[in-house]
Amino acid sequence: MLDLKWILKYRILNYPKPTEPEVTKIMLSMKGNLFIDIGSNTGWFSRILKNNFNNIITIDANPKWKANMRIAISNFDGEGVFFIGNNLGSADSLKNNPYILGKDWINIEQLRVKVCRFDTLKLDADLVKVDVEGSEFDVLEGMKEYVPKKIVVELH
Repeated sequence: MLDLKWILKYRILNYPKPTEPEVTKIMLSMKGNLFIDIGSNTGWFSRILKNNFNNIITIDANPKWKANMRIAISNFDGEGVFFIGNNLGSADSLKNNPYILGKDWINIEQLRVKVCRFDTLKLDADLVKVDVEGSEFDVLEGMKEYVPKKIVVELH
């Protein structure tokens, strides 16, 4: 069962404030041609960085979010099962990982999604943000040929 106090405190009262103020501050100092937001969720980082980059691509496999690309990034090309964790986006992942949210985690839905390696996209990014709820190392393994100039990773 979801903890409604947690939702009220961290998802409603604070929206649209960032949940990672230190990361936000660092990312706001970065500029360049292309920013790629892997696990874009609501698109917070793409919105605050819109004046820092000439081009922004948002990527998220959850159809709830309005990403430019509805695909999961990992260390393989093909299809996979994408787990919708709590319908807030804070536990959506290719990994069925109930430990992300502890007792609050519930599996709302499973979707078959397209999956590809970052290298398959063939993009020369100045900055990539990776927040994929437990699949971060898989995303990094898929970055062998096209390594971004800077990478910000939220680890779970």
